[in-house]
Amino acid sequence: MEKWGLDSLRLTKIIRDNGANIVKACNDLEVDHFGCVAHSLHLVVSGALSKSWEEVEAAQTDEQMSFGVLAEPDETDEQWVEDPEAELEAIGELEDELGLISLEVTSSVESVAESVDLETDDCMDEGLLDGCLSASAAVGLMDAMKKAMSETRKHVASFRKIVTFFNKSAKGKAKLKELQKVPLPLTVIADVATRWNSTHQMIERLLFLRPILQEFTNVGWKRRV
Repeated sequence: MEKWGLDSLRLTKIIRDNGANIVKACNDLEVDHFGCVAHSLHLVVSGALSKSWEEVEAAQTDEQMSFGVLAEPDETDEQWVEDPEAELEAIGELEDELGLISLEVTSSVESVAESVDLETDDCMDEGLLDGCLSASAAVGLMDAMKKAMSETRKHVASFRKIVTFFNKSAKGKAKLKELQKVPLPLTVIADVATRWNSTHQMIERLLFLRPILQEFTNVGWKRRV
């Protein structure tokens, strides 16, 4: 702080991330501090949308897929590309901070959230975050948040499985385009762990293609019958 010309006597609060090192630094400085809301929102969204280690590692090994001939990307395909090592590093940092590695959904999100009584919380009038919620309320809210993220993550993983199928199956991708019956048919978009908007685009594209995907599955089912 002296190097930056900051007078510690004029410091009222420090906005920080949730890392143990910065929390300790603030405590050592004996200054009030609280977690950055924007950073917390980042963790919520990232935790809900992020790939798992298994998804990234499986994508690196084509032999693990049994969809037949691989689908080659077309010039018109919209795909996000990221170094797998960078994805794994990003996932590792996220899970270290959230503690999602050991997270298990043992009860419903609703029941956990309802157990936190904010109206009777004993610290509601003392400030924000660290001073706003009692320790028990903060733990309860964090638990509810993690469970919600874990459940959402499972749903997003289901979307990725659909994308993986079409990106690994030349026949599947060709049929998907054929069913659209338009001059420039669309295909699925694969996301990467380091970009939120890539996951948004992946889900948005699948929802747009939903009628075609339903027709695709109906055609496949009729052929089996």
